Amino acid sequence: MDAIKWAGLILMGSGFFALVMYGVYNILKEMSSVDPVIFASAAAIFAGILILLISVIVERLREKEKIDEENLRT
Repeated sequence: MDAIKWAGLILMGSGFFALVMYGVYNILKEMSSVDPVIFASAAAIFAGILILLISVIVERLREKEKIDEENLRT
């Protein structure tokens, strides 16, 4: 990918991440009486979903590059 495409993808991802984190921060500020076990569990679920989403995006990009290279060879 071009450097400009990567920069755009990074900016979009970081902006999305910042907005989600701000929303989570405000929700947690309102729910200050949440049990720590439930809070830790919810944080682990959210982090897991985020990691899986990022790994799927990276895997798809790598597969696309392989397909593009195979198409150039034929």
